Amino acid sequence: MNALAGIDFTLMPGTGTLDIAGARPSGDVVPFYRMEGRMAVTARMGRESLKLILDAGATHIILFRTPAAMAKSPAIRAVFGTLPAAIVARPGTHVDGSVPASLFRKIYVDQARGEAVFVQ
Repeated sequence: MNALAGIDFTLMPGTGTLDIAGARPSGDVVPFYRMEGRMAVTARMGRESLKLILDAGATHIILFRTPAAMAKSPAIRAVFGTLPAAIVARPGTHVDGSVPASLFRKIYVDQARGEAVFVQ
């Protein structure tokens, strides 16, 4: 992310392509920020906001703690869409989890607006 600061770009996880000349696509617009040197977004689960980092190498949705909405749920194998999900304790982090970039066909990063456009 440091090397791309100030440059708008599109990631295409399926092909491993980075495009710095592409136009902003239509899709779901989400504000982003940086946490632990990585791109992060806020997601809602019940009444709680979760800080999730975008992970280009992940194959699973991983939560680093049990969200309040899941506190009374028994541990089970879970699948989100076609991706397995897991809770893995990671003490000392300010991040609540990670989401794989491969969940999206394109991710456009608009640095000036602090927005990411996710295309599925």
